[in-house]
Amino acid sequence: MTGLSTLSFAQPERLVLLLLVPALAAGFVARGLRARRDRQAWAEPGLWRSSLPASGAGRRLVPALLLLLGIGTATVAYATPQVLASQARERSILIVTLDVSTSMLAEDVSPNRITAAVRAAQDFVQGLPEQVEVGLVVYNAHVRLVSPPTSDHAEVARSLEGLGLSGGTALGDALTTGLSSLPPEVKTGPAPGPPAARIVVLSDGGSTTGRPVQEAALEARRAGVPVSTIAYGTPDGVVVQNGQTFPVPVDTVVLEQLAEATGGTAYLAASAGQLEQVYDDIGTRVSRETARRQLSAPASGLALALLAGSAVAGMALTGRVP
Repeated sequence: MTGLSTLSFAQPERLVLLLLVPALAAGFVARGLRARRDRQAWAEPGLWRSSLPASGAGRRLVPALLLLLGIGTATVAYATPQVLASQARERSILIVTLDVSTSMLAEDVSPNRITAAVRAAQDFVQGLPEQVEVGLVVYNAHVRLVSPPTSDHAEVARSLEGLGLSGGTALGDALTTGLSSLPPEVKTGPAPGPPAARIVVLSDGGSTTGRPVQEAALEARRAGVPVSTIAYGTPDGVVVQNGQTFPVPVDTVVLEQLAEATGGTAYLAASAGQLEQVYDDIGTRVSRETARRQLSAPASGLALALLAGSAVAGMALTGRVP
């Protein structure tokens, strides 16, 4: 959420100075009443109305009001107001980690899981802004770093073509390879700000070989690199090989646990259209961040304008600065 609904102050204790505004307002009112009593004391009761010009109070009120508003606005600026605002990241890294095991040949997603996944990944990568560097890891029983992080998105998209499929899923090893491909400066552990790097895993199941996923998840968490997962397929998926049919239902449990353990997000996509929507959401998270935008400068400018207006109004209406 962004906008004034997220308004906060970096130094809220300074807002106590706002108490000066009602104190000054009370002072202005007291001074006006005292001046009125003084004039009444020196004039005959029948001459009171003529001794108090009708427009005098109004002329004094305008500059005084502007002065009070200026002081109040300056105090707000002094407390360093800020709001949450979405802005483009200066730089971020995304490692796309794609399952290329034989279960991805299931045709429960047209024309099959792997073809639909590759097409969606290519569109996603090529649509990312320049400041996002993209790497590609593919895995089955073996893991391969196809492309280290690069700003050449077209090259990464081409690398997704012609991927061979075979049995086994070494998800833990794939995560380790993705983490190893990141520059050392982005693996600094959990930090207050948004992460500089993320890994997104697209798979239809868990892990069957290699390093335990829990160990790799712990390493990612220590490095401050969240892993978002996309469970792709349906519960009815099957693969036919050598005349035999093997059920390959999408398995979400390991992927959900991985995302939760690393601070990422677990998605479920049962169609190519849903996969595109997931990638759109991931793209926004990767390329944009929500940061606190300081409002001190515009607030100070407004305060200056109000104070200047008070001085001008005072000189024009009463012949003196309030």
